Amino acid sequence: MELAASSVGRFLTCENNNLKYLGINALISIINVNAKYCVEHQMTVVECLENQDETLKRKTFQLLFKMTNSTNVEIIVEKLINFLK
Repeated sequence: MELAASSVGRFLTCENNNLKYLGINALISIINVNAKYCVEHQMTVVECLENQDETLKRKTFQLLFKMTNSTNVEIIVEKLINFLK
């Protein structure tokens, strides 16, 4: 799982939106098994909110909802509020 999560990180940093979407979907699958593997990609996922692709943004919101926990809630909510402004 750790190797899969680190490999998915490459998709998130690609310029191609289809590959970013694939990475977000993969992280959603990984987070359903164990959320600890997705923590390292938290800020990269938040950056996906700045993308122009609406489908990617919606999927990113879904992932961020699943990623949020008591230790990162302040950071994620702050980024979401800034994005919504």
